[in-house]
Amino acid sequence: MKRKLTLPIIILAALQFSCSAFHRHSIENLQPADKIPEGVQVKIGSSEVKEGDRISIFRKVCKPRRAGHRPRGKMQTCSNKKVGEASVIKVLDHDSAIVQPDSGITIESTMLFEKI
Repeated sequence: MKRKLTLPIIILAALQFSCSAFHRHSIENLQPADKIPEGVQVKIGSSEVKEGDRISIFRKVCKPRRAGHRPRGKMQTCSNKKVGEASVIKVLDHDSAIVQPDSGITIESTMLFEKI
């Protein structure tokens, strides 16, 4: 009985650590430039950033990997690759802010953000 409870507790602890160690935010709603002319609204707010702060922008990159001697379908290794930075120009509330990406960076709906 004790062994049956130990494994789920270890798994939950590992999940909690991984979520806190890699705390990233997604885009709130990707709107046309005429609605938010100065930037893009993201899910990162006053509890973490303030106006003028810099944030990192990440894109998920997946590569096929070899499955070994017994392939079980297509296997991929995915990671988040830093593609640039942005400045927080306006904090809307505790959950969202408007950010301005550095020049040359096109924001996509699947990108993630993290405070530097």
